Amino acid sequence: MYALLDNQIWDNQKQLTAHRNVQVPSFGGLAPIPVSRPVRFFLLLTAPILYRRITMSHSSHKWLKIWINSLTDPDLDNLTISHFGRWVKLLLYAKTHGENGILKIKQPAKSFCLSMQIENIESFNEIAKNLPNISISCNGDNGVTIYTVKNWYKYQIDDSKERVEKHRETQKSVTPQEKIREEKSKRRKEKSIFIPPSVEEVKTYCKERTNEVDPYKWFDWYKSNGWMVGKNKMKDWRASVRTWERNKKESISEQYADL
Repeated sequence: MYALLDNQIWDNQKQLTAHRNVQVPSFGGLAPIPVSRPVRFFLLLTAPILYRRITMSHSSHKWLKIWINSLTDPDLDNLTISHFGRWVKLLLYAKTHGENGILKIKQPAKSFCLSMQIENIESFNEIAKNLPNISISCNGDNGVTIYTVKNWYKYQIDDSKERVEKHRETQKSVTPQEKIREEKSKRRKEKSIFIPPSVEEVKTYCKERTNEVDPYKWFDWYKSNGWMVGKNKMKDWRASVRTWERNKKESISEQYADL
């Protein structure tokens, strides 16, 4: 329940409470506080909250993302357990001591080598060459080795707020009736978008119906008036061809009737 506060925070707390003769609690074993019980209870409850607020506002995030697909990633799956552990430790070093996924280690880096359980930095570099998404560059003049973690921003930058908002949007309850209405509305919109046909399309359609409509004449007519049928925009060009087809047949019938 309780978190251990770092020395700096506790020093500040001691200075604030020294003149009140209030002892600061140690969460390794709670020390007695010579104040009333309500004040003591308040301090115990608020200390962890105070710690979280201070660390979140004055320091970088204290986390490192290890994605669950690391278990199925072939590049990581081929690593031994020891090398996988070194890969994770390198990410932790880049998070705590690096900047934007770039970590600079200066030789001899004894503490770093001890943490990685290797003899020297050269030995670790040989291992790091086979670690996925890690690039190495060495500066021989000042003995600095630079480790760069690829795709650092993509995988490590905190997008929790955006992720939660996106999750909430996807979790909104939608009834089956609403889904049906959305699909119908989508189909209506698709039908309302008129795409003018090509001459070849009109020619092929007239040939399929074996009518007497001149496809070139029909195409030139509607293209010249902006694909308007009367005062309205054309919605179905095939229906328009069939209308010409009927008009053509009626015109022929009237001609025979006059003879």
